[in-house]
Amino acid sequence: MLNILVPTDFSHDAYNALFYATKLYKNEACVFHVLHTYDHHSPLKRDYRGHEDSKTLEEFLCRKVDECLKEVCHRAVRDAGKNDLHQFNTVMRHGQLAKEVEHYVAEHAIDIVVMGAKGQTGAKELFFGGNTMAVVKADLNCPVLCVPRQIDYTPLTKIAFVSDFKAFDFKHLGHLVKLANLHQSEVHIVHILEKSRLDSEQEGNKEKLLSFFEKRSPIVHLLLNERSKAATISDFVSKNGTNLLAMVYHEHFFLEKLFREPVILDVTHYVDAPLLILPDR
Repeated sequence: MLNILVPTDFSHDAYNALFYATKLYKNEACVFHVLHTYDHHSPLKRDYRGHEDSKTLEEFLCRKVDECLKEVCHRAVRDAGKNDLHQFNTVMRHGQLAKEVEHYVAEHAIDIVVMGAKGQTGAKELFFGGNTMAVVKADLNCPVLCVPRQIDYTPLTKIAFVSDFKAFDFKHLGHLVKLANLHQSEVHIVHILEKSRLDSEQEGNKEKLLSFFEKRSPIVHLLLNERSKAATISDFVSKNGTNLLAMVYHEHFFLEKLFREPVILDVTHYVDAPLLILPDR
């Protein structure tokens, strides 16, 4: 049974990520751990009408969070349809989101974190919100799936895995391989050439990748870096009809560049593809 952690700030984007996850894992036995973190600066505080007593406020926030979490789960069941393979567990934690996600992942053997790319305060020009980027950078030993805002679920017919063919722990490919096999997806391994040819280490790692995905008969794409890496990948995702883009965390400097260049990139090129970030630890 998969344990899936879905943080929520009760925004539309957060709910959309939960709904997307229920469809993505429709045929898998799962427990969805729906997590909300809060403190005394919580937006839910605006509904508080009592005295400014910290204990009373804490009790109010606990009740309010509990109500909102239950409503989110009921809505997901209503919208996605009852699925006997799925269970929902509501979780509230007092503290900062990324740190609480770290703790919860370690304590409950979470297989994957699924969250909206942005939340309540996301700026329009950025793909990643601050909370999402903080979770991506957290010390997690599981993948993070970032779901763009307002995306409709579509079957994973094509998965693109972007790799520099450098050494990393191949065991973390397990979840991506599982998704590809579960959905009978085409797998496209994408590499952006920085030299005219691959060196011996890169050739060896390319062959390892091919063996990991052998059941899916993966296709390798060696792309010329004619503009920027971000633009090159954006074009590939758009032209190839990619349903899921995946890459390894050690390229996080590239992730930030990819999703924080609104002048260089037209963000709409790639917002239709969820991003699966694999750990390199």
